[in-house]
Amino acid sequence: MLTIAVLLGIVASPVLWTVRGRAAWWVPAFAFGFLGGYVDVGFKIYTHEIGMALSLVGAAWLIADRPRRPEGRPPLDWSVYLLIAFMLAHMAVACGGNLAGRLPGTGSIVRLYVNGLWGLAFAAAFWRYGDLRPFRVALAWATAFAAVRVALGVYALSIPVPDEVRGSRWLYAASPHAINFIDLRASAPALMMLLTIWFYQRSGRFARMVILVAYAAAIWLTLLGASRVATLTVFAIPCLWALLQRRWAGLLGYAVAVATLLAAVNLSPAFFRGLPEGARRSLSPFVRVYNPDETRATLAASTASGPAAGGSAAAGATVDSGLFGRRGKRSETASSNDWHLQLMEAGWRRWTASPVTFIIGRPLEGWRPEYAQPSSVAEMVEVAARLASYESAFLTIAASLGLTGLLLFARVLWWFGRPIAGDIVRFGIRHPDDALVFVAVQSAVIYTGLCWIAGGFPSVQIVMGSLAAALVCDRHSRAERGPA
Repeated sequence: MLTIAVLLGIVASPVLWTVRGRAAWWVPAFAFGFLGGYVDVGFKIYTHEIGMALSLVGAAWLIADRPRRPEGRPPLDWSVYLLIAFMLAHMAVACGGNLAGRLPGTGSIVRLYVNGLWGLAFAAAFWRYGDLRPFRVALAWATAFAAVRVALGVYALSIPVPDEVRGSRWLYAASPHAINFIDLRASAPALMMLLTIWFYQRSGRFARMVILVAYAAAIWLTLLGASRVATLTVFAIPCLWALLQRRWAGLLGYAVAVATLLAAVNLSPAFFRGLPEGARRSLSPFVRVYNPDETRATLAASTASGPAAGGSAAAGATVDSGLFGRRGKRSETASSNDWHLQLMEAGWRRWTASPVTFIIGRPLEGWRPEYAQPSSVAEMVEVAARLASYESAFLTIAASLGLTGLLLFARVLWWFGRPIAGDIVRFGIRHPDDALVFVAVQSAVIYTGLCWIAGGFPSVQIVMGSLAAALVCDRHSRAERGPA
């Protein structure tokens, strides 16, 4: 009975949203993207898919009622339309080949392409029909959803096993590995991004102190997420902010704090080993070897467990420096390093297999039941490559869509970034609205800088870039018109 009520709600909500959404039509796509996980009603519906569906349905009313683009925004760049058409054609070929071969997994093929398409679709719709006046509402909902996601990740710290943390009868926080707190590496930095905007939206001293405390907690939770890349990200974000704001004293103080932490974990083995497992793994690239003999034993145990076990070592493991060491290097993350390197090699091999794959990539493949039980690490790597799960944004695009996809995505990011990067670099954050611009630039810079070792399709970066670019264009238009 409860399931029927939920299904009726799902059916009724698009109708209500179409009538009542109006200018806030884009809010669900923005907000639900921060929730993560999926809803299980007999089949999986990912939360960003729910948000995008609600937004596109809500936009239908405005498309029929007000087809004109907001004044002051230039026509959307050709690269956005061409990339959407290219990815749709790519998806049609992949699905057609899958259906012709009577293979399972056509739905998963569509979902893989949608991961890259939804940000483009949002940007195209928002640029023509979007209104930023409901942004505070969108920010509030996104923050609430991000907090829920982080809370589920914190709750998962006490769960001994599962890959998925069940938040209710339907809502799951999905995790791609066996480390049950792994979602914190994505959810906590996302919350940090929203807290940055809130900091400039609020002027009260107490409110800002609460936000700063929450921000510091999000940094610690990111470290618990056991990600070396996420650790680099949270170390880089405050530095980027201090540089853009010309806060040299703050930059020096932050550098001293980070240096103190790194000195502590290097000079005191007891302090390092007393940290939670996730934090030890996150800080492992910055820590020297304490006991080579113990490390060799750890490596043997880690290699025996394989990447399927998450690549983490025993609680007392020792580590050495290096973000990604070569195979055989002593490290508590050695199996993870080897896994990433094999994925990179597989992606490069599939991208450069022929002139055709180099230029236009190769069609993505769908999930098959036999993929659930690979017999070796090499087979696991092959499955991941077929599903475009390279854990590298560069290879995800290059091996799937070829050089054409790479150039088009680069052009889209550049086009949205061009009107916003100049002002924020020259003047910093001068107005509460500039915080959105800063977050968009920060997100694009970090994505680009770490694209070789992390990430997937840049849908979030395109969404943030389109919002920030629209804000800047609208503000310049109002300034040119002058007071009414």
